[in-house]
Amino acid sequence: MTKADPETGVEMWTKEFLHTLMEIYAYSAIPKEIGLQMVNDIERFIQLVSPYPVVNHYFKGGEVVQLREYEYEVLFTPGHSDGLISFYNKEKIVLISTDQILPKITPNISYWFHGDTNHKSFKILSSVIR
Repeated sequence: MTKADPETGVEMWTKEFLHTLMEIYAYSAIPKEIGLQMVNDIERFIQLVSPYPVVNHYFKGGEVVQLREYEYEVLFTPGHSDGLISFYNKEKIVLISTDQILPKITPNISYWFHGDTNHKSFKILSSVIR
C-alpha cells in the first residue's frame, strides 16, 4: 500500500465519520435504508481492522520490487482507494492488480467523497452528461 491508504483509514474508519457519511449518502439521493445498511457494513468493518496493523514499508510509484524470481514495477493506480497500487512485470507482460479490473462492477472512484474530481472517470462522466 501507499501512505495514502492508512491515512485515509485513520480519518474515515471512525464512528464519528459514520454520521457524516450518512449525511453524504442522503445528499447523494441514496435511499435511507440502503445508506443505513452501508454505514452498518462499514461499522462492522472497522471492528475487523482495529487495531490497525503496523506498516513497515509504503510503496511508491516507479519503485521496483522483487517477487520471487521476477522484478515488478510498482504502478500507482488509485481507484477504489486513494493509495491503490499494481505490480507490472514488463519482461513477462504480467500485471498484478487489485480491484481496478473487475468482471461485473467498476472500481469505486469516490466512495469517501473526497479526492481528485479531475480523475479520468469523472471527465468521462461529464462528457456523457453533456
